This record gives sequence, structure tokens and C-alpha cells, in this order.
Amino acid sequence: MQNDPLLSQLNEKQIEAVTTTEGPVLVIAGAGSGKTRVLTHRVAYLIRENKARPEEILTVTFTNKAANEIKERIKKLLITKDPADGSPAKKLSFTLPWSGTFHSICAKILRIDGKHIGINPTFTIYDPEDQLKLIKDAMKDLDISTKNCSPKSVLATISSAKNELINAPEFAKQAQGFFLETVAKIYPIYQKALESNQALDFDDLIFKTIILLKNHDQTREKYQNRFKYILIDEYQDTNYAQYILVKVFSDKYRNLFVVGDDAQSIYKWRGADIRNILNFENDYEKTVVIKLEQNYRSTQTILDATNQIIKLNTKQKPKKLWTKNEQGEAITIYEAEDEHEEARTIAEKLLDMNNETGFENIAILYRTNAQSRILEEIMLNYNIPYKLIGNVRFYERREIKDILAYLRVIINPDDDLSLIRIINTPRRGIGKQTIDMLKLSARQNNVGVLKLLHLAGPDNSNNFNDGATTKLNGFTKLIDKLTTKLTELNLVDYIKFVLETTELLEEYKEPTDENLARIENIKEFINIATKYKDAPAHEVLAQFLEDISLLEQQAKESEQSSQPKVTLMTIHSAKGLEFEHIFVAGLEENLFPHSRSYLDPEEMEEERRLAYVAFTRAKKRLFLSFAKQRTIFGARQDTMISRFIEELPEELVEFENPNKFGEHDGFHEASEDDSDGLGLGRKKKTSSASSTASVSSQSIQAQVGDRVKSDYFGTGTILSVDESTVKIRFDKAGVKELATEYARLIKI
Repeated sequence: MQNDPLLSQLNEKQIEAVTTTEGPVLVIAGAGSGKTRVLTHRVAYLIRENKARPEEILTVTFTNKAANEIKERIKKLLITKDPADGSPAKKLSFTLPWSGTFHSICAKILRIDGKHIGINPTFTIYDPEDQLKLIKDAMKDLDISTKNCSPKSVLATISSAKNELINAPEFAKQAQGFFLETVAKIYPIYQKALESNQALDFDDLIFKTIILLKNHDQTREKYQNRFKYILIDEYQDTNYAQYILVKVFSDKYRNLFVVGDDAQSIYKWRGADIRNILNFENDYEKTVVIKLEQNYRSTQTILDATNQIIKLNTKQKPKKLWTKNEQGEAITIYEAEDEHEEARTIAEKLLDMNNETGFENIAILYRTNAQSRILEEIMLNYNIPYKLIGNVRFYERREIKDILAYLRVIINPDDDLSLIRIINTPRRGIGKQTIDMLKLSARQNNVGVLKLLHLAGPDNSNNFNDGATTKLNGFTKLIDKLTTKLTELNLVDYIKFVLETTELLEEYKEPTDENLARIENIKEFINIATKYKDAPAHEVLAQFLEDISLLEQQAKESEQSSQPKVTLMTIHSAKGLEFEHIFVAGLEENLFPHSRSYLDPEEMEEERRLAYVAFTRAKKRLFLSFAKQRTIFGARQDTMISRFIEELPEELVEFENPNKFGEHDGFHEASEDDSDGLGLGRKKKTSSASSTASVSSQSIQAQVGDRVKSDYFGTGTILSVDESTVKIRFDKAGVKELATEYARLIKI
């Protein structure tokens, strides 16, 4: 093997993964263990050893970028060795026609063979915006109010159903509760609209391909014969539909090679099912399991910490990462008084590190999008260039722009741009035609739109029909009410009043991850106003808005700068990336791990996997920080240190401010009788979660089939219950498995 140019750069386990070509192979690839190297070398090995022609190899990735990178790396591997006569090396000429994402491969199959199930080869693929329009059209046809039922939530529910291979008739049979029954009415109309437009959505690409393969024997045999070797990247991220597709493709030759890391399965909210990788040996007999545990990225200190965190998960493929890299420096932990001190401390460290490291080699990670706001602001205050990955800047987020627009109209009634943004936000039935007429009339009368509405008064029926007139008058009264209240409240309470009166939060009442993130952003916006908490709103609102405008201008200038930048992003966005130095901010219970995870043991395990992903992004240094207090919804609250810090072995960490350490309410000094044996134990006191969990599925003697209500997920039906967990199909949130200790259920 040492003399083989293709295999000489691989370690022993990587070589085993590359050369074990026959039958099902599961490669558990720990973070930084050379996963892509193994996958590309395996394809090159199959071609070089004449195991298969390029067109007989199916290679599936999750992004087009990854697919293109794999193709290029394979081509480089297959350059022939320099001839002895010194002539140039020759490059093997080939293509990999069946290398791409699940969706691109299925689209290709449907254009070739979709005709067998009535799909036109020239079908259009509708993007989310197109899909949303069809949903809204269907709701309009059914006279379903978009105010009472969010079109985005409807689309997300249909998408989830398709990923579970549930068609419209089957969905209708299972639907229980108002929301799901409403979706059941919309689903068939939406699907019929797609078909009449000769269009498919992204979920249809896989769903329809499975229908084709199952219902058309000749086509199924064609692709089973073609794909002699199948390689799936990031297998831990596959959903049910993708799982079934892979099973059908691999049914003949069974030369299925999947590579992934169950410890990096962090996309459950997107439909990823960790059971696909955990149960692989049960699904495919005589599976060869190979673990890649040698890490090429991080120091041993970082890996030891990571191993300690992830081993506490119950559902996993155990492994222990190790490296030939240096032991490395201890993990730095900093306790801040509040989120402002935490952000300032990070900024000061960045300035100290810049000359030695360079901003471009540093990333700051956080659990929720809302946390970016204070970090962005501090970066600007310290003149540190930064870039935000995977999201828009805080003040550019839709829900924040909506609140700002209301406040700007209150302070400046002539701001027509802001007024037009909010006149139908949230939706109040004022349509585009009415708005266009308003704008035209305002220009003709040389006044602002709001002034025009006031001048017209309640009797403006000459310009609009009765329905439009009533809605416009209602909006005018709303603005008047908000304006009057401005002199009666401080800024924090006033913003809360605006949110309540306008019903802006009602836009995000469906319990989707996107909506919950938007609500967290709105809460963070309220936190900003605490700076002016004691001052009357009418005295400081203009200054508040001016400060925000100046920050936004600074942020745009920083974004356009060509200087090396610090990277800011959520942990979810960081997967697959690596940096010399990583800061993880906000390591507090209820933030990271997130409060939502306390209701569901599986969610808590995913939070732990998120910690694994965050820590393993670092090559050399890892900095963890938490705040003693944090402002939440405008009020200061004490916090508890995250279990992901407490669980770290004491010899791996150093506390930058040890004089503070131990004062925090969430931990104590290590002692010989620490029950967890990790050196940093949790105080034996009842957490806020458990102290309020007085009503559980056990205490209400719930039975399978009973209807119950959860404070968080709404109403649902119990599917199963045991001593520790209860599984419930919620009307809006779908099936959830909750810990009975924290479920807080009420029988209805």
C-alpha cells in the first residue's frame, strides 16, 4: 500500500474504507477525520481497479458545491504517474454522470423516465416563492384566512408529509385538529395546481421518483442494474424519503457505502432522521462498520473535551477521537456579568489575537440567531470587521424591519416608505390595488399617505369601496392609538404595547422553528430598548431610531470592506467549516442547551450534538463564555451555567476570571463525592424547568388516545406513554416524544 500513489497518503482505517468495495459498508467518520478524502479515493479506486465504469457509480451529496468538489478531487486522483521518459503526465478523461444531490439525481431520472407515471419531461421545478403562491391561491379558493392559518406553516407541513411519503389522501385520513384538517383541505388543491402547471416542487422530485421506481418494474430494474456501486455522503442527514430511495437503488448489488457521523446529526428540524445511520446494520445484513477516529484538525485537548461531551448521549455510535497533533492549550472559560460584558470581552480578545492570527481565522458561534445582535453591535463599536454567515444582519430581518417601520411612522407620519410597509402588516385585507390608489392620490394632493387618510376621514367612500374604506379607517385609528400612547409609557413598555396592539406577534403563532427564531429576534429588539428604559418613550424614540440607523450604516460599510473579517454564525451554519480559533458565546441553560430541548429527550441529545459540532470547528483554541445575567424580553434574569461547561474535565479548562467562578448560582467547587465525577458538579437544587413540571402525563393518569394540551405545543392526542416518556401527535407541531417529568400536560 505504501507504494500505491492512490493509497499512500491514507491511514490504516481510511485504506480499509476505500478498499472494502463489496457489500454494505458504514463509515462512522468523526469530525475532521478525512471523510471527503475517503469518499473521493474510494470512487477513484473503483474506477482504477476496473470495478465499475464511471457511469455505474452513484455518488450522492447534500449540496451542489460538495458534488462539484468531489468530482474535481476524483479527477486529480486519477492523473497517471509521470512516465519514465519525462513526458507530461496524462489525465484520465471521464465524467461522473450520476454524481450530485438527491434532488438533482431524481430530477434527471424523472426527465428521462417520468413519462411512465405521467410527468412531462419538460416539467418546471417550483421554488419556495412559487410554492407559496400556489398555497395562497388554494387558501383563497377555500376561503381560508391567511391571518388564522399561516401559508408558510401550511407549506412546511405539506413538505414534511411528502418527506414521509404521505400523499394528500393519506394525509387527510391521519389529520386531527383544526390546523392539520385545514392543511388536509389545501394539500390536494395545491398538488393539483402543480400538476396543471406541469410543475414539481423540490419534495416531489424524490417522492415522484420513488413512486416511479416502485410502480414501474422496467425503470426500477434499469437503475438497479446501472448503479453497481452507491456512495452516500452525510448519511446522518438523510430523511425517510431519501432512506427509501437508497434502499430501492441498492437492492440488487448491495454495494452501498454510506459515510457520516451520528454525532453531527443536527438537522432534525429539517427532517433528518438519525435512526437511518444508527440502524444501518439492521437494515443491511453483513454490514462492515469502519470508524474513522483519527482527527487531522484539532488539538488533543479539544478532542478530549468533545469526547467527554458526546459520550453522555444514549443514542449513538460510540467512538473516541484522537490526533497526532499537539496536546494544545486548555479551553478558556469566561464568566461575564451580562451579555454586554461577554461581547466586550470577546471583542478585546479578538483585538489582542489579530496581529498573531488574523481576523479571518477566527469565528464566533452562538445557538440562536437573536444572539448575533449584541455581537454585531460590539464588533462595530470596537471597529472589528465581521461577516455574518447563514443569515441577514439583525436590523435587516423582516420582523425587525416591521417593528422599526411602525416606530418610524409614529415619530415621522410623513415617512410613506415605512407606512406602506406596515399598512397591511400584519395582514388586514388592504390589497395592492388600494395601496396603489392611495399612493397616487397622495402624490396628486402633494401630501403624505397618512395625512391623506386623516384628511379624508371616515367618509372616503368616493375613492374606495365600503370594505376598503373600513379597513383604511381601522388602520388610521390604530396609528392614532399608538401615537397617543407614546407619551404615557417608557420605551420598553411602549414597544411591547406596539407589538400587542398591532398583533405583529400573531404572524408567528404557528410553532415552527422559523417562527420561534423570529420571536426570539423580537424579544432581543426589546432588549435593545432597555438602554432607555427609565425615559419616557416620546423623549427618546427619535434617538433610539437614529442610533439604529447609524449602526446599520456602519454594518453596511463593514460588510463592503475588503479587510479580513471575523466570522459570526449560528452553530448550525458552522457545520463543515473549521477555523484556527473558535469562540462559543451564551453557554447557559435554556439558551444552549435551548429551553425547547427540556421537553424532549431526543431534542436534548441533538443539543449535545450541536455542542460537539461547535467545539470541533476549532483547530487550536476554544473559548467558551456565559453570562451571569441576561436580558430577556426587556427584563434582567439570572442564568444557570450550561451543562456543556459543567461536564468538561477540570484538567482541560482554565477559568480566565477564577475570582468570579463559584459565585454563579449554577455550579460549585469540585469535591470528592461529586456524583458526576467530572470535577464540576451542578448544585443540587431544583431548576426552573423541573419546579414548574407539576403536571405530567403520569400525574393526570393519561391513557393512549386521550386528548391533552401542552403549554408549548398546543393540543394533541397521546400515542403511547411509559414511565419516562409520552409520545403525542400534536395538531400543529406533529409527533413529539416528551419527557414526562417536564411535559406539563393538561387532560382535555
